[in-house]
Amino acid sequence: MWIEIFKGGRQTDGFGREHDGDQLIDAAVDLFDEKNLPPLVLGHPRDNKPAYGWVNRVKSVIKGGVKLLLADVAPVEALRGWVNGKLYTNRSAAFHPDGRLLHVGFLGGRAPAVKGLAPLPEFGEGGEAIVSFDKVEDIDHSPHAVNSANLEHRMFTAADIAEAKFQARIKVLGEFAKAEAVRKKTAREEGVKSFCEAGVKAGKLAPSWVSGGLAMFMEQLPADVPIQFCDGTDKKTPAVWFREFIEWIPKLVDISKIG
Repeated sequence: MWIEIFKGGRQTDGFGREHDGDQLIDAAVDLFDEKNLPPLVLGHPRDNKPAYGWVNRVKSVIKGGVKLLLADVAPVEALRGWVNGKLYTNRSAAFHPDGRLLHVGFLGGRAPAVKGLAPLPEFGEGGEAIVSFDKVEDIDHSPHAVNSANLEHRMFTAADIAEAKFQARIKVLGEFAKAEAVRKKTAREEGVKSFCEAGVKAGKLAPSWVSGGLAMFMEQLPADVPIQFCDGTDKKTPAVWFREFIEWIPKLVDISKIG
């Protein structure tokens, strides 16, 4: 089912930064990776989970002269019921810094920062066509999976197939998340090291501060700043605020040269 998730033009994200919405939409379409489907989530969770479904595809359309980003969403039964029951009446797109779609967050009381999107449609049950098991792709082949050789004549509904694909995608997403976490940790450590070295060179940080734990402290500060379009979010992460504070303080005075 296709739903509108983002609109072109000048848009301001939840951190107060302005973006060219048309460029974000183009990037989201061009960089969409079918092997790493963006999840459907509640709100804008920092860890991008739990997933209540997936975005299978995205596309851009022009409506009234405005470019829109549409997502083909496949919600699980729980999210379908919450949306149809009007517990979640809005949605908000979040993007990676390079423009890839990070997730689609469904909102309850919180208002989306991007206004003017079409109301969420009612999520239908979908077709219940019957197909044979050997037509299903992306089935979990773990030791706990059902042996298809014993089910040669068994028939499965579309719901059975969707659940099998859902579990397979969770496994792939988990492996990707682990590798991405290692990459981000390494990049964060290198960034902090370079920042501290520059601070010492500029005379704003004492070497003893860095070796005494300042670098380790900075590595622990939340630094991920996704592009999310939702009202009521913090304007700066702790990592950004602390770096700006260090850059603001004056140079240290070398009292050993006084007198």
